[in-house]
Amino acid sequence: MTKARKIKEDGDYKKFSIISPKIMKELLRLPKPVGAELFRRVNYKLHLAKDKILKQAFERYLFTEKEYEEKYKDMFYDDYGADSFAQYINAAMNAKADYFVTSNERMLNRKKELENRFGLKITSPEEVLEKHGRKDR
Repeated sequence: MTKARKIKEDGDYKKFSIISPKIMKELLRLPKPVGAELFRRVNYKLHLAKDKILKQAFERYLFTEKEYEEKYKDMFYDDYGADSFAQYINAAMNAKADYFVTSNERMLNRKKELENRFGLKITSPEEVLEKHGRKDR
């Protein structure tokens, strides 16, 4: 079962979902065109929120604009055209999650650096399923 938590800030709602391993497994089984369309829709919504997310991060002094430009800007786009860094920072600031799940290889390759800097663990869908024994629950 998927649970969603709404957080209201400055009149804006952000949704975060807790996705069970069973649901994650089903999402990974979707035919590629169906999965791509699903991610395209989600990514469009995230793209619209990116400027607000970055503004919030700058206001909270999570990082400076200079640091963002030099270390993170345009470095974590995924295969579907979404900026995984903006998603990650949004989760680090607003979600009470144990980890951020992504299949973005660029982000997974730098996960230790990002985890140390921003405090939210990063994992892949496959690692979550491994941890939960790939069983349907």
